[in-house]
Amino acid sequence: MDKCKVSDDIVDAVWSKAREAEGLNPDMFRLDPCGALIMRDKLGKVNPFGWVLGLVYPESLGGDDRVENMRVMHYMNDRSKRDDYPSYTGVVVFNGKENVETVRNVTVCRRLRDEIRKIYGNQASDI
Repeated sequence: MDKCKVSDDIVDAVWSKAREAEGLNPDMFRLDPCGALIMRDKLGKVNPFGWVLGLVYPESLGGDDRVENMRVMHYMNDRSKRDDYPSYTGVVVFNGKENVETVRNVTVCRRLRDEIRKIYGNQASDI
């Protein structure tokens, strides 16, 4: 998703939905759904803490860029997710000191899958 086309209000709304990282300033740091640490000022950057606005339910499956379908994603986790839903591969996780590359399977939580289904209907059913 092109950050130049997204308002600061949308970026702030999506940032605020992300999990806080214990012991770190939530205005500066958050965790993506795979557990990777991201930094607020690294949006759109290829950086150890770089991130993008990712889509939970991909456009290729009928998703769009409404805030409810957006979430923060470490740029490498977003690349590895591709168009997969509801399960996908994560490749970066925070180990308490730094982000490290490790491949693992991740599944969108039930609560969020239910919200996505309400928005997109049966086309967003679990596969």
